[in-house]
Amino acid sequence: MTELELAWGFNARCAAKIKDILQGLDPKIQTRSKEVSVRLKRADPAQAMWVFTANGSKGEQYTIRVKGLKSGKLVNVDVRVSCDCDFFRWQGPEHWAKVNDYLYGKPAGTATAPTNKDPNGKNRLCKHAVAALDMAKAYIAE
Repeated sequence: MTELELAWGFNARCAAKIKDILQGLDPKIQTRSKEVSVRLKRADPAQAMWVFTANGSKGEQYTIRVKGLKSGKLVNVDVRVSCDCDFFRWQGPEHWAKVNDYLYGKPAGTATAPTNKDPNGKNRLCKHAVAALDMAKAYIAE
């Protein structure tokens, strides 16, 4: 926490950098993300918005949204991210994204703490979102 955050008594962050989101991520999720096929569906660099699609292991198609909050290379700016897969919603990522303020949009579920599925907070993202962020690192918001 920064001095400003301590003085105000709350977390003043409004998003997070990609490397901060991926830090402490379950290594299994990182490994599984390499197997995910992600495609860029829509790009709007002027609005710092990218939409990706990814195929699930059972043939489902998921939508991942990445929003940069400043101009510049996405790897260097704060971002927000979301995925519409069940893992993101129910296994911890949605909760951690909301708590740490890097969730794009409103929670699809309750975003309650995953006491059974992820009590140690290792599921910061789903494999689809990790794969999309890996691709998005090279993009530049205008």
